[in-house]
Amino acid sequence: QSGGNSLKLGGLALHTPEGRQLLSLQDITIAPGETICLRGASGIGKTTLTKAIAGLWQHGKGEIVRPGGSWMFVPQKSYLPQGGLMDAAAYPAARENFGDAAIADALRTVGLAQTLAATTGAEGDKPEGLSGGELQRLAIARLRLHKPDWAVLDEATSALDTASETVLFSILRERLQATTFIIIAHRLPEK
Repeated sequence: QSGGNSLKLGGLALHTPEGRQLLSLQDITIAPGETICLRGASGIGKTTLTKAIAGLWQHGKGEIVRPGGSWMFVPQKSYLPQGGLMDAAAYPAARENFGDAAIADALRTVGLAQTLAATTGAEGDKPEGLSGGELQRLAIARLRLHKPDWAVLDEATSALDTASETVLFSILRERLQATTFIIIAHRLPEK
């Protein structure tokens, strides 16, 4: 269900298709511009919650009222489309929507300057062989470019060390002040 300007989770109880209880939440309202961090042990249904918010998980009861506006869901391992690093940063939009200068700036800001330099040249800037941390930095660059109203990050910085994670979250909060962040993680990001 959609409506209003806040995300509302009412009496939510998620379970597996076989009926095993997962995550259970009482009434929660998340207002625009807030940053909410949800953490918990593996297997309790944190990723399932992101799927439920996206409308992709139908096993459970309760109510999810999702506001309009633009949404981005950032998983632990982001999709790497065909094309070059600049195309991957712009995904799912076309590279031309942002321009090469803006994309290069976003990549540099998240710590991918060397990767950008190494992938531009005769090979056509193919981003093959990116590490898990580099893929997660790429996803943060995507967020910077798209500036969604709502961003759900599901273990989106788990491959990074704490210091790098702290820097990236600071960049996001500084550059995307109007974005609401729902961060799902094993550990809470440092301030």
